[in-house]
Amino acid sequence: MERAYSVITVKSFDPQKRTFSGWATTPAIDRVGDIIEPMGVKAAADIPLLLHHDSKLPVGRAFLGKPTKAGVTFKAEIPRIEKAGALKDRTEEAWQSVESGIIRAVSVGFRPLENGVERMASGGVRFKSVEVMELSLVAIPANEEATIANVKRFELGGTKDVPVIANLPALDPRAIDLEKIDKDIAYAKDKRGDLQAWMKAEEAKHPLDQDQDQYRRNKEALGKWNEQLEKLHKRRLEIDLGESSERHTSPPAAAPPIKHRQWEIDEEILKAGAPTYPDASRVTETQDFWFEGYKKFESFWIEASQESFRKQDLHPDQRVQLDLMAAIRGISEAQHLWLSGRCAAIEQRLAEMEASGVKYAGTYQRASSYKRGSVVSHHGSSWVAIKDVAEGIAPIEGHDAWQLMVKRGRDGKDAK
Repeated sequence: MERAYSVITVKSFDPQKRTFSGWATTPAIDRVGDIIEPMGVKAAADIPLLLHHDSKLPVGRAFLGKPTKAGVTFKAEIPRIEKAGALKDRTEEAWQSVESGIIRAVSVGFRPLENGVERMASGGVRFKSVEVMELSLVAIPANEEATIANVKRFELGGTKDVPVIANLPALDPRAIDLEKIDKDIAYAKDKRGDLQAWMKAEEAKHPLDQDQDQYRRNKEALGKWNEQLEKLHKRRLEIDLGESSERHTSPPAAAPPIKHRQWEIDEEILKAGAPTYPDASRVTETQDFWFEGYKKFESFWIEASQESFRKQDLHPDQRVQLDLMAAIRGISEAQHLWLSGRCAAIEQRLAEMEASGVKYAGTYQRASSYKRGSVVSHHGSSWVAIKDVAEGIAPIEGHDAWQLMVKRGRDGKDAK
């Protein structure tokens, strides 16, 4: 009797009735090669539930579901035995093993039906028509990954091979490669199809109901799957023409050494040291001066960042493109220090104004008088009274009582 193995994927679990269900077999039941076609599975209405395929150790009953293309499900029951004895001990042990996860796999014992077996190009066996005789709970080592290959290896004693089915055709290495690449192509097409279907359904929705972030991520993923498919089709053509890289006996030639770019650092900028924030008044007439001052900040900190990478024996062609990272880091550092200097200058100027009695008096009102130091807004500009101002004397009339603080900029915006 043959066996197929499956890690338990529990669909339902009832500790009161002591029942559980899951998949008994799927089209990819054995990743080392063997496959049971679910649509070819036949079984009695209920079959024994055993421990480790030992007919002397029954622990309950199992019921297989209707075969589908996705696989065959099962529902198993381990009864409660009231009377003390070996049967009660065995069923209790089986239930506790499943409940605690000590036993994490099931295996179907089956026999191939007539004309129900064929050899696949990959070397595995395809069982097209089988009769399932029993379902067993089987153990796998707790310290190993719970895969079908591990279940099979453990059940067969670690080193034994899968029983050989007689009268099967010999293997074709080229056909094996083609079957593998065809599986990869089919998988990539399925993934691409799922993304395309989701995106099409999303596009049919009202714009306010669409998940724009997920759409963007799926669009990027779709592009990657298209690239992968292009590579797979190219590789399949190579295999079809007899260029299977997996079967070369000679080692590949050593790749030539990669020449990395050298850092292009302006040593004079570094030698001059970090620039300081200019000690000057910021007015419209000095905008170029301030712009040049900021560019010195930016240039220095970019060079300093590159120098720090060079000292660590890193090159500009690191996978993270350190020259780009250095530019980002340098600009960020320069902007931080530059803005810190501007804030300090503004704070000092405000302190001087407050010390001289300067006080904001709101929008200029012709019917109001203003004391020396009053700051008003008028037609988008700010003005300060340099002496006491009588009623009716507006700032824009050029009276010597007012001094322009901030001139109105374009489109009514204050100039910086």
